[in-house]
Amino acid sequence: MNLEDTLTERPKLIQEVAILLKKIIQKNFPDLEEHVYGNKIFTVLYSKENPTQVVCGIQTSEKHCLLFLHKTGEVDTNGLTLEGKGKSAKHVKFRLPKEIDEKVLTCVLSQIYDKV
Repeated sequence: MNLEDTLTERPKLIQEVAILLKKIIQKNFPDLEEHVYGNKIFTVLYSKENPTQVVCGIQTSEKHCLLFLHKTGEVDTNGLTLEGKGKSAKHVKFRLPKEIDEKVLTCVLSQIYDKV
């Protein structure tokens, strides 16, 4: 199972957001492995070397796509609006593909990648 398999019942725009996020992750970090967890609500995590070294994750709902970022307390988020109460992992909420700034996202993910 992969990210695309988890999107079949999601609105078209949410599918586009999730797939765009995955493309950015794979383009810039081709060695990250994709792992899918869950039954009805799926979380897709991208890990370095083994499943416990999570860099980021994607989770979708009917209204938005969450990009989970790990090690957020240790990086410059370059203006990304982080949400959540996690000590070291927070998320960014996207509703439309145009909300995604690939350059900023790649910069933040690079910092996380180096810390994992």
